[in-house]
Amino acid sequence: MDNSADVVHPRKLLTWQLFVVMAIFVSVVSVCIILSYVRRVSDAVTMASAVRAAESRTLAIREFRTLYSSEVVKRVKPHGIAVTHDYKQKDRSIPLPATLTIMLGNRLSCTDSQDEVRLYSAYPFPWRANRAPLDAFEQEALRRFSVDASKPYYTVEEGEHGMLLRYATADVMRESCIACHNSHPDTPKNDWRLGDVRGVVSTTIDLNPLAVASTSELHGVLVLLVVMAVVGCVLFVTVLIWQTKRASREARSAANYEYSQQENVNLEKANEQLRDINRALEDARAEAIVATKAKSNFLANMSHEIRTPMTAILGFSESLRGRDLSEAEARDCIDTIHKNGEHLLGLINDVLDVSKIEAGKLEVETIPCSPHTVVEEVVALMKVCSDAKKIAFNTEYIGQLPETIQSDPMRLKQILINIVGNAIKFTDEGGVRLITRFIPGNEYEECGRVSEQCLQFDILDTGVGMTKEQASKLFQPFTQADSTMTRKFGGTGLGLTISKELAKLLGGNISIVDSEPRCGTRFRTTITTGPLVGVKMVDSLMATSTPETAPPPENLCTGKPLDCRVLLAEDGPDNQRLISFILKKAGAEVIIAENGQIAVDEATAAISQGKPFDVILMDMQMPVLDGYKATMALRNQGYEGPIIALTAHAMASDREKCINSGCDDYTTKPIDRTTLIQIIQSQLLAVRH
Repeated sequence: MDNSADVVHPRKLLTWQLFVVMAIFVSVVSVCIILSYVRRVSDAVTMASAVRAAESRTLAIREFRTLYSSEVVKRVKPHGIAVTHDYKQKDRSIPLPATLTIMLGNRLSCTDSQDEVRLYSAYPFPWRANRAPLDAFEQEALRRFSVDASKPYYTVEEGEHGMLLRYATADVMRESCIACHNSHPDTPKNDWRLGDVRGVVSTTIDLNPLAVASTSELHGVLVLLVVMAVVGCVLFVTVLIWQTKRASREARSAANYEYSQQENVNLEKANEQLRDINRALEDARAEAIVATKAKSNFLANMSHEIRTPMTAILGFSESLRGRDLSEAEARDCIDTIHKNGEHLLGLINDVLDVSKIEAGKLEVETIPCSPHTVVEEVVALMKVCSDAKKIAFNTEYIGQLPETIQSDPMRLKQILINIVGNAIKFTDEGGVRLITRFIPGNEYEECGRVSEQCLQFDILDTGVGMTKEQASKLFQPFTQADSTMTRKFGGTGLGLTISKELAKLLGGNISIVDSEPRCGTRFRTTITTGPLVGVKMVDSLMATSTPETAPPPENLCTGKPLDCRVLLAEDGPDNQRLISFILKKAGAEVIIAENGQIAVDEATAAISQGKPFDVILMDMQMPVLDGYKATMALRNQGYEGPIIALTAHAMASDREKCINSGCDDYTTKPIDRTTLIQIIQSQLLAVRH
């Protein structure tokens, strides 16, 4: 029997191997080309996104300045209010549009990223008196805009932490600004015309986050291309094998045919996977659009929430300027301003909590605390709100509760106040009930871990209620049940999101048990109790008495709790006056240093004179030498006295940064006078004992 058909000729075998090597080489080259192309596309997407972001930010800054000039400056001038760059030193004055724009740019630039917004000019405007010399980019931008002000100028530069896009547009004279600029006493020229270039608005964008985002978006495309290249290589090799073996016998031809069919099945599976990836990309795009819309709605809500108390603050501040108010009316104005200021601070705290959640840095503590005390404190606070709306607010305890649990009482109270506050806000008739119950281990699955004991808080109201669709959106960030609720009841849509994350950190959860439109809602919050070995179970009926009223804080004006010399390092004149007033009323002698360098010099001189300061209060953001460097300089010189950091940065990392620089303690702005004095007292006590 002739078996020659079964034998592959050596020359044919060598040719087949050569073709395989060539196919592999072509595949590797293709993959390299694809990787290079994807990299170029990623860079192009990053640059385009950065330019669009810079254009949007620059336009917003410019329109804000124009709105301020045309609406605010125009309205206040007839009332004798000066518009000047040194408004902090003058009564009845507001900042120039350029000064306010610079302040806004500085505020926007005070973040952990490399983003920055600047306004500068070649003219000797008064607000440029203490500015650093212009760098090469800023000088080139001024030169280009002097030739053609219609085109933006931008470059990519190496920053401290990565690549930056520096984007500049000409700040041209608008019609609403000409009259003011030509008549202002500090103007560098009085013949301004429409379209004149008066300066540059510069925006710096950190390209690193955009590069990461664009790379992740193009990753799926890269996977698709690589899969297609691999599949093409497999098909190419299959064709070569089929041609090389076509002279084989019929049995081998059948085997090759079966192999080819299997490859077709694999190809179909690969195509199906590609379709799945495409569907996933479409779903991700839809989710991104929904998220963008939600954040846009949040920004609109936040604008409303900020403008509302700001209207009251500015309005009542203007009322206080009058001289025909009675003492009761003046006190009412001050109380209203203080209440709205606290509301604004609450909004800021909510935004900070959300940023901590997104960064994974929201933390809770675990200490012994009484659940009865927490509930009664919530009742004491929220009873005022329910009484104001003339609705009932009742509490109920089911069974016995542990006398103490291991949890975070402050965060637990924050959760309950948020949910009870929502229930009261959305209830106009009927009332709200808070029901507390202890759940033994292995009974309730919503506590996170089934084996742990839990406390369950049910909050029931007879308010507007929700549909299932509305309830499904409730715990998403920046989202309320629907836009009509936002318009009617206000709010930013952050409270429930924060509360749910806090409940999870406390070992539990928040859920909607049931809700019907116009019939009310039942929210359920659970937290774990921690170990209860040796903890007494208390009859709830015996534990519902009103907690003892805390003694009123010591009168800072008459109690004189401080007897010490304090060096206050603070560059803000208003803060200097306020903090000095608080400390002097508390009995302290206060010396003021306007920047960190002066603080170092004053502290060193006091030691050499044998009169060292008892405490140094160090603002961390100051000119010449900031608080971090000033503190490190003092510690390097051997200074051992207490240094307390004062800062408007309230993140957990900010406290750690202050302590690492050498500070003994830390407190945030706005200043709480009781907290400030208590911190000073504790530091004095630690030193003197």
